[in-house]
Amino acid sequence: MNGTKKIFNNSISSKNIFSILLFLSIFFSKQLYSFNSNWQQLSNPPFKIYYQGTNRKNASDVNQVLNSLLASLPRLKEDIGANTNNPIIVYIAPTEDIYRQFVGENFPDWSEGVASPSKNLVILKSPNIMPDHAEIGKIAIHELTHILLNKAVHGNPIPRWFNEGLAVYYSGEKAFASGSLISKALITKSIIDLNDIDDVLVFNRDKAQLAYQESYLAVVYLFEQFGKDKVKELISELGKGHTIDQALLNVIEMDLCDFENEWNQYIKKKYRWRFLVDFDNYLWIMMLALFLLGFLLMRLRNRRTIKRWEEEDNDWHWEEDGDY
Repeated sequence: MNGTKKIFNNSISSKNIFSILLFLSIFFSKQLYSFNSNWQQLSNPPFKIYYQGTNRKNASDVNQVLNSLLASLPRLKEDIGANTNNPIIVYIAPTEDIYRQFVGENFPDWSEGVASPSKNLVILKSPNIMPDHAEIGKIAIHELTHILLNKAVHGNPIPRWFNEGLAVYYSGEKAFASGSLISKALITKSIIDLNDIDDVLVFNRDKAQLAYQESYLAVVYLFEQFGKDKVKELISELGKGHTIDQALLNVIEMDLCDFENEWNQYIKKKYRWRFLVDFDNYLWIMMLALFLLGFLLMRLRNRRTIKRWEEEDNDWHWEEDGDY
């Protein structure tokens, strides 16, 4: 890996406002924001990654991001049908405060990364400030997918479910692959309509997680039923300015309503009882908890028995002393 490091001082003005994102809508702060500490750079075309800190953990995270992006770029360019000649800038925010200064205070607290396709810009949270210590390399690929997809459709609108589904598909984020959330949503009749996933920014964390899983599984269904070439054609149709309805009709001869109906039947057959897998795990936990509870109750009972015996023994000795 050929990389160069240098000290970087930067400032962002109020004019640099992010456009509507394919992944998440992100806006710079309306007030001038100047970095009050130095940023270091690691670069390997077309990527330039800016980060803070010099310890081994930071270096490992930065290298993971760069290696993941470089490894995924050829496949993404081929599958999506996009190219980029301009540098792609990545900032790894070391603190929640710095992340918020990039994205704004009203941004969802469950976000771990954002992308501005029109700026070729990605903002990532450092794993140090992510509660589940997610794999930052996969999140970086997720955001890169959004940037390349936007280029492939020439900036035309993309349905959020299709956009997010492709990003999760190519990043390989395992959290969305199990189908467990879909299974529970089927049981509780709380499946989100694909069109409604456009409003993911206002969802709470749990509903957003379900929206991402639905998006991923809808895209998986496209790949499994129609193949990679058809998905690429669908992207091309969106690039011509067609709506998702027209694009689907042109490529797979069904509109979104028909596609969603078929997809719903698919997930009902495949995932309706998937929650039982999780229940099996919970059952083992419950059994272990009951075993520990039983053990503790037995110990408590034994202690009480021993104490009673000691009290009876003391009473017996007192009676002997009295008779004497």
